Amino acid sequence: MEDLQTTEMNYKMFTKTFTTLKESLDLVPQEKKHYFPYQKPYYAFKLSQTSMKFSKKELVSLLGMLAHLDALIKRGTKYDRVRLEAGLLEV
Repeated sequence: MEDLQTTEMNYKMFTKTFTTLKESLDLVPQEKKHYFPYQKPYYAFKLSQTSMKFSKKELVSLLGMLAHLDALIKRGTKYDRVRLEAGLLEV
């Protein structure tokens, strides 16, 4: 799916490609609303456009920071709220 969105792809072309890709999937999750291929085409198009603004390195870094923040908060110290606010400010 990473190659689905290109800079010159318009909505009509995206919808056609997206629908074809969606139909080729064998996986049917229980809650479709959480999976990109099962989003409405316009919403998926906008998500794809937004995702192009970030590099893979930035997204991996953000995911790492969020995982670290999650682990710190789950420890259950009295500084959970402060850590959450600081983590949100980093984003």
